[in-house]
Amino acid sequence: MIRRIVLLAALVAFGACGGGSSDVSEGSSTGTATGAATRAVPAAKKPPRSKKGAQLFMANCARCHGMKGVPDPGTAARTGVKDLTQPELQARLTDDEIRKQIVKGSDNRQMPSFAGVFTDQQIEQILAHVRSLRDDSKVLP
Repeated sequence: MIRRIVLLAALVAFGACGGGSSDVSEGSSTGTATGAATRAVPAAKKPPRSKKGAQLFMANCARCHGMKGVPDPGTAARTGVKDLTQPELQARLTDDEIRKQIVKGSDNRQMPSFAGVFTDQQIEQILAHVRSLRDDSKVLP
């Protein structure tokens, strides 16, 4: 119960996820709002979906990143939020970089820090869900 109250307070305080780029995604040509891939990326084995991770993502991240990891073009243009389905972006980011993004937020402060909001286990669940969003059909031959 307390965890839910803390989570709700964090969402209200931060206005949920404002998206945005950060040190792990800034300046990237990947993850465009249009969803177009720019070059071929070797397919990696996608992790299984995390049901709990999907729930956490929907409650905390989908507002900006979209329900399926694809932000709406207006949000992407305003905040720089990336398309999490892009194979090239997924290949470039390490798990540690994604964890850091969740915990510290973005450098431009569009994405809030979720430090103290999620447990380490919940961060791993969100990470597994984010990795499962990769859409290999967006890879150009």
